[in-house]
Amino acid sequence: MRFEFQPQVSNPQRTLERGEADLLVIPRGFLSPDHPEEVLYEEEFVCLLWQGGQLAAGEFTFDRYLAADHIVMQPPGGAGDSFEAWFVKRYGLARRVAVTTYGFVAMPALVCGTELVATVHSRLAHRFSGTWPLAIRNPPIPIEAMQQAMQWHNYRTQDPGLAWLRDALKRAVERMDGVGRGDVPESP
Repeated sequence: MRFEFQPQVSNPQRTLERGEADLLVIPRGFLSPDHPEEVLYEEEFVCLLWQGGQLAAGEFTFDRYLAADHIVMQPPGGAGDSFEAWFVKRYGLARRVAVTTYGFVAMPALVCGTELVATVHSRLAHRFSGTWPLAIRNPPIPIEAMQQAMQWHNYRTQDPGLAWLRDALKRAVERMDGVGRGDVPESP
């Protein structure tokens, strides 16, 4: 078995169509309606702040969120709607983007020592909060949970190797959710 992790791209289902990938693990909004899918887990979002910063002190309100500079994840090549596009559509406002990165994993380190805000996956935030001096806050806006799913070509549904891999991923999620989860503390 070989895994190849790639940045998010536009129309990832094309890799299934061309036989370049056996299985995709991506947010549900990027899935093709033409192939089978299964949701692996749901992911909530939280805000990361530097524990030593002014933003981490006091209530983290919508106005403070909007006034702050943000670190955002933007896939290369403009793959799909970003959180920024969703935010503008929903609120008619734009966040002040100070830093962009192509992946979520760099965001916790980029917050440290700054007055920047990163809106990230809850699992990621909790994983890094024990390593970095981070404050985790609930977002001051309602953000729908993201569904992370797997998808495979409809011709490969009965493939025993692929069925084994899908099952292995589901078991990995069960183990993942048994460790490192905690409730997000309210703002002090």
